[in-house]
Amino acid sequence: FIPVVSVVIARSRHQKKITEQLPDMVDELARAAKTGRSLEQCLQLVAEDTPSPLGDELRMCVQKMELGMSISGAIKDLPHRTGVVSLNVLRTALTVHHQTGGDLISVLDRLSATIRDRISYLGRLNAATAASRASAIMMLVIPPGVVLFFLFRDPNYLERLTDSAWGRNITLTAIVLQVIGATWVLRILKSSQQS
Repeated sequence: FIPVVSVVIARSRHQKKITEQLPDMVDELARAAKTGRSLEQCLQLVAEDTPSPLGDELRMCVQKMELGMSISGAIKDLPHRTGVVSLNVLRTALTVHHQTGGDLISVLDRLSATIRDRISYLGRLNAATAASRASAIMMLVIPPGVVLFFLFRDPNYLERLTDSAWGRNITLTAIVLQVIGATWVLRILKSSQQS
């Protein structure tokens, strides 16, 4: 259980760091485009200057382009690989520009503003739903905590419950319902954070 939680926390921190770096990276991409470079050159320049973890992902995309892959193909799996939803917008904008052309600078400026607005919105959403998340977490933690408290206080406390078939069925049903409820609550929390 602890390794899974630590991996989830590490991935969440990784995604948060990428999300924080994204608007500045798009701004730098727009500045590079103003110098008259091609999109591929701009992406290569920005990849070199962007620190980890977003820089590592961009450098991986640049390596794919150096091996002959198109920019669309190189950034295709970037959002899926990182789990950052905002990268879908960047991928779509760069792919459309690569295929159709147009004013890259204004597209990147609007994209940067959109990503900043989205980050601001998610921050307000997280602040507004913090109490609900805390309540949900308490609902998940309290039932097992109460059972553990009574087991430590009196190890024979649940003996009558587990000695009969009826008691075992009720206990098993309660555990299954707790797991279903925990899964449901965690999905709701996850979807509220990805909105």
